[in-house]
Amino acid sequence: MAREKYSVKFGQQQLLIGPVVNDNDSVPPAGSIFSAPCGITGLTRAVTTNTNDVALPPCDDPEAVIWLGIDAVSKRMTLTFTGTLADVALPVWDDYSMNGDMRWVRWYRNIGAPNQGYWEGPALLTEYSEESSDRGRYTNSGTIIFDGQPDWVSIPPAPSVTSGVAIPTTAPVQSAAFAATPGTYTGTPSLVYQWFANNVAIGGATTASYTPAAGDVDKRLHVVETATNASGSINTKSEQSLPVVAA
Repeated sequence: MAREKYSVKFGQQQLLIGPVVNDNDSVPPAGSIFSAPCGITGLTRAVTTNTNDVALPPCDDPEAVIWLGIDAVSKRMTLTFTGTLADVALPVWDDYSMNGDMRWVRWYRNIGAPNQGYWEGPALLTEYSEESSDRGRYTNSGTIIFDGQPDWVSIPPAPSVTSGVAIPTTAPVQSAAFAATPGTYTGTPSLVYQWFANNVAIGGATTASYTPAAGDVDKRLHVVETATNASGSINTKSEQSLPVVAA
């Protein structure tokens, strides 16, 4: 029996800092760059729920001790970090701490493992400090608070093959469409194709169906299907067809 991996290691969680949040942004601008500042050695993600107590007196015994109920009022997600102050990270921390701008922030969870994804949203660096003593190296620490509820973005695992691409067992015919049956994969990937004639790639033949030309007569066709998602890609290859028949 395979041994369960019960723990999440430090490197599988990451804090990434993105661009400044503009007034009309509801999501990060297309092409936004998020980076993990160098030097972080400790990370904490905390979700705090503010509550109100409510008395719940027993109706059948006015003298009994009153138990308190609890009502959730508000929630907040806070990220804290500690680390060794890296010179390459100084511009990031200087800009974030001194300008007071909201930035798009991501907290990546379980990188490269099941249930991976990230929380994303506008967030403010509310506390930041740098400290050293007695000729030691500087450390830094800070607190980042999300502005409202961050969005959870799930990252699917890299595709794996359930069944590969296939082609008809009948001979392809010149000028008649010859269609592949797509394979099935985990991870909801997108599919792209490349057709071959006698193992040579056919220019422009990149859809699930190919119509053989006169130059393909007597050649054998096959197709390679590539399944891709955000985490990776995988290829499957069909069998060779019977030789292409002239129209």
